[in-house]
Amino acid sequence: NPRRYVETRLYQTDSLITSNLTYGYMGSMLSDTFGLRTAGFLTQYVPYEIDSGYFGFRPILDSAIILLSISSYGSDTLTSQEYNVYEVVSNKYLTEKPVESGKSERDTTFYLNFDPVAEGVYDPDEPLFTFTLGGEGKYPSTTTAVTLEPTPAGKKYISRLMLQEGKYKDDYSIYSADSLKYWVEEFKGLYIAPNPKKPLTKYGTGTIFATDLTYSGLAVYGRNRVKDDPSLIKDTIGMNIFFYEDGAEYGNVSVNNVKHNYEEATIARKINIDEAKETATTRPENPSVYVEGMGGVVTEMTFGPEFFAELEAEITKGNADGKDFKTLAFSQVRMSIYFNDSYYRS
Repeated sequence: NPRRYVETRLYQTDSLITSNLTYGYMGSMLSDTFGLRTAGFLTQYVPYEIDSGYFGFRPILDSAIILLSISSYGSDTLTSQEYNVYEVVSNKYLTEKPVESGKSERDTTFYLNFDPVAEGVYDPDEPLFTFTLGGEGKYPSTTTAVTLEPTPAGKKYISRLMLQEGKYKDDYSIYSADSLKYWVEEFKGLYIAPNPKKPLTKYGTGTIFATDLTYSGLAVYGRNRVKDDPSLIKDTIGMNIFFYEDGAEYGNVSVNNVKHNYEEATIARKINIDEAKETATTRPENPSVYVEGMGGVVTEMTFGPEFFAELEAEITKGNADGKDFKTLAFSQVRMSIYFNDSYYRS
């Protein structure tokens, strides 16, 4: 309309808080409209108290299992995706985070633009475990536990958890109820995300799972040996570590990370995300309206001067017979959206 009642511009904000939501988002979705969306989450974890000597003599790993409480998911659970589990190797994202005015030194608020690789949170080249989710032939997914495939780094990690090596070798004090502060300094957490070496290749596939961190975690099962004859197995042992524990003073920090790659799109190549970011000095008008969600591109609508001039004209018209209306109110507003390549509107 040459009178420009409404202007539309693409918009993407970095001001969404993605930390401490009690939900962890993980997965990928490949869309011909929005390209590749990938989510992963960083989480600290809290162990149960373990008595001294519990692991016994020279324990070995039987299996490690990730416990999942999937509260929601998006789109396609039938496509199998491989995930990596990484060890968080640096707490600098917490200890060296600039303190905003009026906030405590233990500020654990993070936003959508948090980049765990740039912050040195984990080593992307050294996962601890891999696991596969989706493709079970079920809809919706009812998975609650998945066995992890450990890498050599993962086996060493389990050995540290079982106090066979590392700083707390044979020192069960780390599993005492009052040692959470020291626990998160030694076992800093995990980062879980889709394996970047096995991306989705078919458009319209993939999903992102939301797992409730309160009921999700890591379970480790093993066996220990008879000290007089290490070739003999003595006891079966196990331990659970939860990603979130109500009331824990330490160990409940979690941060979600969502990435959007519009270069993978086949339809929405007109999206210039650099122009759409809220930090851009100018955001040009765009006649196409996009709404993605999960921190993706959305559309900002601005009502121009002509729109308000029309409102004033309606008031003037209403006052033509001597009335003295000052304002005009809408009792109902309807928006019509026409979708490209379709014959319907909403």
